[in-house]
Amino acid sequence: MTTHPLVAGPRDAPEDLERLMASARVRHLPLVEDGRLAGLWMRTAEGPLVLLGPESVHQATADADMDAVLEALFSGREAVVAVEGGEGGEVVGVLTRADVLDIARTAIGRGIGRRSPRPVVMRLLGPAGAGKTTLMIRTVALLRRVEAAVVQANPPGPGEGGVVAGAPTLDAPEAHWRKGLADCVSALGEHQLVIVEDRDGPAQTGPGIGEDLQVVVVPADGVGDVDPEGLRDAQAVVVTKTDVAGHDLDTDAEGERLRGANPGLPVFWLAPGHDDRGLEPWRAWVEGQVLQRGR
Repeated sequence: MTTHPLVAGPRDAPEDLERLMASARVRHLPLVEDGRLAGLWMRTAEGPLVLLGPESVHQATADADMDAVLEALFSGREAVVAVEGGEGGEVVGVLTRADVLDIARTAIGRGIGRRSPRPVVMRLLGPAGAGKTTLMIRTVALLRRVEAAVVQANPPGPGEGGVVAGAPTLDAPEAHWRKGLADCVSALGEHQLVIVEDRDGPAQTGPGIGEDLQVVVVPADGVGDVDPEGLRDAQAVVVTKTDVAGHDLDTDAEGERLRGANPGLPVFWLAPGHDDRGLEPWRAWVEGQVLQRGR
């Protein structure tokens, strides 16, 4: 709020007010008549002064609640004028919509008030050899609308660098537990999606450790051994290596079986290590989940 504001009286000529406003570099002057706020002089973008009626001004006290002030400004009032002592008191401050916009621009430039929503966390669960790492790498490479980071809770083996090209990566075995995962997510909080490759284990979900999405990853040759009861808490199932399956898969029938305890469960049939078969609907599903949950 501009304190000790200039004010205009009923006998001030518009040309004198123009010179005064140009000298003081202000665009608004409250008009006070007989101790009463009677209107507001405003210099328009085109140049001429216009006199607005008192209905264009919200009168408040100097200690007014800021929420009420902002609501008045963005509900059509041109300015808020603070008056000491109530009706008929001295004008002690002026706040305009232009002032608020300047404050917002300055804050944005300094990074103040930046929204840092928690990223969506997707945990990949499944046995060794299921292709979780390959799936993670291909998923990150194909994402179009979200920024992703990676956590590898499954320690890299000999000769593996533990880095996913194009995405910040944390090698963090402790992410297998709730606190460790929370610490990793906090460290990667500027990203929209954090993909966690969990430790090798059964193709089933558990009670969760703070993630948003549990995705079971299983190779095509092992999909028949997956118990649908273990998928009750899953948000999706990804069947990989469909290009090297040792038998013909009836994907429709097998998908229905996997959804036996979790109706509506998405099941994706992919070959990410060979010809990217099925990756497009998977990518679209992942991005959709992030955009919906990350609002």
